[in-house]
Amino acid sequence: MYNWRFFAEGSYNKVYINEDRSKILKIRKRINTHEASYDEPSRSVRLWNLVNGHILPPAYTVKIGSIFAWVCPYVKGEQANDEEIKGALIDIFNSTRRVVIDAISPRNFIKTEAGKIVCVDIGFAVEMDVMEDAHLARRGRRSSDVSFVIWTRMHQQYHQYLYENRYWYFETIETIKALIFIRKNRPDIFDVNFLKDHPEYTYRLSIAYDQQLIYQDVDDVIRWLGYERGIDIPNIKEYCILELKRYIEFRGSFEDEIFKPSSISQFFRNPSLTSLKVAAARNLIEQINDTFWLDDIKALIESAQLNQYLIQSHYTRSGFASCLRKCMTYINAAELARDDLQASQSLIPR
Repeated sequence: MYNWRFFAEGSYNKVYINEDRSKILKIRKRINTHEASYDEPSRSVRLWNLVNGHILPPAYTVKIGSIFAWVCPYVKGEQANDEEIKGALIDIFNSTRRVVIDAISPRNFIKTEAGKIVCVDIGFAVEMDVMEDAHLARRGRRSSDVSFVIWTRMHQQYHQYLYENRYWYFETIETIKALIFIRKNRPDIFDVNFLKDHPEYTYRLSIAYDQQLIYQDVDDVIRWLGYERGIDIPNIKEYCILELKRYIEFRGSFEDEIFKPSSISQFFRNPSLTSLKVAAARNLIEQINDTFWLDDIKALIESAQLNQYLIQSHYTRSGFASCLRKCMTYINAAELARDDLQASQSLIPR
């Protein structure tokens, strides 16, 4: 075991560093539930490895006495500049669908000597992940309501902060606002590389973000975005399958087609129920792969949601239920965009 000494303290974690300054240990400061005490380090590891997959070694969870924590590499470097952070934000959105809203916080993005851009503080991203899952897992909540709740809170917390720093990080802030607008209005969009190819699109979406914040009509921008990033069935299938695979990976792994629950699943979840949900997720992936129509994909997800046994939880919320609701969020957004485009003589099939 490494000898850790106190290094820093942020909004979400106390941070310790080992003797040779190669690894960082992060311990959550605020634990609201027993579930969060073990679940959030796993979320942090998953998000770090998604966001910073180009940085080795990967992060991993640890248990120190009764405390669950996580370890990641100590990243040395200098503060990334405005353009570098902008590019990293787009890459992160493409791989994780997360918006790093606190990207302009000091030394949140570091440029290493090798020229790699690293997001060293993912605390807020983890917090948003927890909030989204909590909302999605609530019975009776429509998936179309979730983004509104999440992003409204985000606006309240960070809009003034972004405004005050607009002169130093103009490109980054414009990109953050554009990504929030996409995430809120078109959650089915994963690939936003078109923002790199057409910077003017970023500014148009950023303006729409400001307009929507004060309840102005932005239907024309949403419609324009529909033409630029149309709906197609392979994309929707890919989105749903990706979420289901992430759910499975978060619960364990397969060895010779036999599911092996993770240590956290073994000790803090119902192993039998988890294995059943994982099997249902795999079966759902196969069924989605065989579909060709949006309505058929929706029917498969809705059928799974009706299985009360599958969406129950050993704790306060079900990860599988959250996963299914995320899929429905994509599908509902796709339906709205499809219907709007069809009203304008779109050829997108039902």
